[in-house]
Amino acid sequence: MYLLSARRAFCLVWVLGYLLFQAGLSHSALKLPENPDVRVIVDISGSMKKNDPENLRRPAVRLISSLIPEGSQAGLWTFGQYVNMLVKHRPVDPAWKDEVLKASEKINSVALFTNIGAALEKATDDFSGGKTFPNTHIILLSDGMVDISKNPEENIAERRRILSEVLPRIKAAGATVHTIALSDNADKGLLETLALETGGMAVIANSAEELSQVFLETLDQAVPAEEVPIKGNTFEIDSTVEEFTALLFRAPGAPATELLDPSGKSLTAAEHGDDVNWLSESGFDLITVKRPFEGNWTLNATPAPGSRVTVVSNLRMVMAKLPANFYA
Repeated sequence: MYLLSARRAFCLVWVLGYLLFQAGLSHSALKLPENPDVRVIVDISGSMKKNDPENLRRPAVRLISSLIPEGSQAGLWTFGQYVNMLVKHRPVDPAWKDEVLKASEKINSVALFTNIGAALEKATDDFSGGKTFPNTHIILLSDGMVDISKNPEENIAERRRILSEVLPRIKAAGATVHTIALSDNADKGLLETLALETGGMAVIANSAEELSQVFLETLDQAVPAEEVPIKGNTFEIDSTVEEFTALLFRAPGAPATELLDPSGKSLTAAEHGDDVNWLSESGFDLITVKRPFEGNWTLNATPAPGSRVTVVSNLRMVMAKLPANFYA
């Protein structure tokens, strides 16, 4: 027993010593994680008239674009027979986010075909010259099969081409593909392969009403964020928080969202200060508060499942990894 305890004590001292050594390295040796590169590709084929009759792809796209951190790279494409760059791939700033809010209204269901291969190629047309894109995340939504022609043999050949040419090119660049299948008619086999081969997530949205939640799941893989817990209808913000974003899903028929700051002052979508940005959609509210007061914030009702509060704080810590072959 004594020998075992002594060994554990030695291991603990070794680990602490290693971490202190890493902490003592020069500042240049510590690198904060790079901001992500998020590329969103949305199917606008005619079948979406049935699978997304209310165009719920629009608020879903607005939601995730609002949550992509400024300083990241991002772009938005739509596709059917042809591919459209709806919002140019460039650094994310307030102007980029405003552009997405306006451009999202162009998401429709009028295209004749479902050219998944061309969409992936257009969204990755800078993958050349041996460059790698390890922090690039492609989010692809489709409700159909590969469909570029009325000739079934051409569609089969195109599907093979995606798997033998397009996918290996994306994989070699180190990018990750996350896929969302909407409807039972989606080519789940293809979408799952694209995700699994690149280390991504393959998700099925059983209805268009689930799109915002499902898009959020995929974005979480690309842009992990620090959260504070919502307890009942309150959450606590401490002095280290520079900004928080509350994503509050509402159940059907729920009243309009109201947020009370620690002093009891009421904030709503219609009435709030300049430090507050409030996006209100049919199923959720997205509220960003800069320089928030420290203390307990209160919601007027218990939020629906999936709601969360993420924070930006001034305590960004980079932990050095332990050696891969360390045994305790």
